[in-house]
Amino acid sequence: MPSDSKQWLLDYLKPYTNKRTALSLGSYPDVSLAEARKRKAEARELIAHNIDPKDKRDEQSVKS
Repeated sequence: MPSDSKQWLLDYLKPYTNKRTALSLGSYPDVSLAEARKRKAEARELIAHNIDPKDKRDEQSVKS
């Protein structure tokens, strides 16, 4: 990032539109590599079930 911040990102294709997008998994060093890998695995499982992880995350934040 231009401000010298570092982010864990997951690039993926949206399930229905097949457009490329990126999902932030957290900022380094607040999120460890092991935690980023765990979040990546969870997001990939959602993608495999045709669920957009960004939409799911936004939906959960609205409910909270």
